[in-house]
Amino acid sequence: MKRILMLCCAVLLFCQTVAFAHEMPDEEMYIGGITVGDTLGYAKLIMGAPEQIIRQKYTEKRDVEYLYSHEKLLVRGEMEWEKKVEEDDLIIWNISIHDNQWTTPSGITTGMPYAEVVALFGESSKVHRTMKHEMHLYKGQKRNMSFFVDSQTGLISSIGVISPSFQGI
Repeated sequence: MKRILMLCCAVLLFCQTVAFAHEMPDEEMYIGGITVGDTLGYAKLIMGAPEQIIRQKYTEKRDVEYLYSHEKLLVRGEMEWEKKVEEDDLIIWNISIHDNQWTTPSGITTGMPYAEVVALFGESSKVHRTMKHEMHLYKGQKRNMSFFVDSQTGLISSIGVISPSFQGI
């Protein structure tokens, strides 16, 4: 009887956890019309030529950053060295904004209250807090989206879209 009661409690707790975990649809995880999985060439087609390009070489990969609007929009692509592809064909693995010039498809941008994100999509699946900021992570099927929020004002200071295979989150 005790085992059945414990099993019922465990199932109930699991169901509550699943009910409160929210997932943002992948269709929302775009910034300014581009997303993780697109190419740098597509980003240039949509955003125009970047103001600055930073090229970095690592042992196994090459990484290229496109910076727009005085570093307020960052688009990063990478590819393994053994794959000989043109820079325009590098796959975007990270996009971040620090300006309200760009939005998500539902109009979310920096400077807005994070409460508006919660109203649309529920609470994030992961929260990391520091003294000044909170990072809220929403996981999708093909990509993840993060919101950095000022702890005192509750306003979004930056938004990021990142490949779920990135190990830093």
